[in-house]
Amino acid sequence: MYPEELAHLLRESYKGLQALPAYVVSHIRDAAPAIVILLPSGLLATALWSYQNARLSAALIEVDRASRPDAVPSPITLDKRLDLQKDLLKTEFDARAAIVQIGLGAGVLASLYFTYRNMRTSQENLRVSNETLLTSQKGQITERFTRAIDQLGATDDGKPNFEVRLGGIYALEGIARDSEEYRTTVVEVLSAYARQHAEPPDRQLIAQEIHRVRPRQDVAAILGAFSRLRDLFGAAITPDLRGIDLQRHVLHDVRLPGADLSSANLTDAALNEGDFHDAQLGMAILSGAILWGTNLTDADLAFADLSAVLAPEAKFVRAKMSPSKAPGANLSKADFTEARLAVCEMNGADLTGANLTRADLHFAQLKEANLTGATLRGANLTLANLTNANLTGVDLDGVDLSGAILTGTSLDPNAPAPSLTTAGEPIRDQQGAADRRIGGPVSPPQDNEP
Repeated sequence: MYPEELAHLLRESYKGLQALPAYVVSHIRDAAPAIVILLPSGLLATALWSYQNARLSAALIEVDRASRPDAVPSPITLDKRLDLQKDLLKTEFDARAAIVQIGLGAGVLASLYFTYRNMRTSQENLRVSNETLLTSQKGQITERFTRAIDQLGATDDGKPNFEVRLGGIYALEGIARDSEEYRTTVVEVLSAYARQHAEPPDRQLIAQEIHRVRPRQDVAAILGAFSRLRDLFGAAITPDLRGIDLQRHVLHDVRLPGADLSSANLTDAALNEGDFHDAQLGMAILSGAILWGTNLTDADLAFADLSAVLAPEAKFVRAKMSPSKAPGANLSKADFTEARLAVCEMNGADLTGANLTRADLHFAQLKEANLTGATLRGANLTLANLTNANLTGVDLDGVDLSGAILTGTSLDPNAPAPSLTTAGEPIRDQQGAADRRIGGPVSPPQDNEP
């Protein structure tokens, strides 16, 4: 054996000897509770055994002494001696049984302890295994995320490689499903990608009168991913699509609840049957867009441009549209229950059959609007401008028309007059003949009234 090998062997042996005391101490520490249980039990059993043996020996000596012929007082008979010996044997048996029970009890306690100790060891091993697995999974997710990001920029001869990019988008969606830690990051990355790569129609297509186009494959895939993630994780998924340009895009049934679409350009976009509830659409451009049956419940549309939108049967329940503009919009049968429409410009809008129950329309501009058959129960129309609006068949129960301008309006004669809380504000009658101050319900002008 070479000197180097001998020296290495001696070093390893020395290390082993150094580790031996720690190993022994560790096992003694683990077994300490069992020792605490068994040692007192053993001592108690030994003491009891010794005590009973001493008593038994003393009793036997006393019996033998009493059995002698010269015993004083008179010796005991054989039968009585046998009875005493039986009693002594029974006492000895009971003592030994007690000692055995003490030993069995101690053994059971020690067994329970070691079972508990093994269970704790198993749980600790399981915890360590889970931590190792989580660490491994985090590493895998990080690797998957990096690879997916690389795929988003894939090109082929300088052109986007959509096949590879779609793979990256779906990979990121999978990461968002699997990892809560990466979920927000994935949504931010996909939002930034959609904002950057959403493209308006080519000028040549517009010149050819091709009115609307479908979005790019990658952008459409991202919008679909947002919808699916929102279904799974609710309000935790809030895509940031501020300023995105989707004008003239066909986006039927698109679902972006809670998304931030502030200042987005959705001019002439087809968004029918879409879901934008609780979305942020402040300052968005929606002029000429198709919103047929679209859900905009609780959406924020402040300062939005809804000029000439086609939105029959759309839901604007509790929507915040103050102020916004929708001149010439088709809003027939739309639901504006409790919507905030103060200072909105809706001149010439078609609100036929619309539900405006408890809507706030104070200072609203509704000149030449068609409100035939609309429901305005409990609505606030104070200082609203309804010049030449068509109010045929309108339900005006509980409407507040204080200071409203009703010049040239057409009213259904069969409809009950509304209760007005005008507090003496001026109001113009439907013939525009003169201003009249009123303090109660409005009635048609009499023949002799100037």
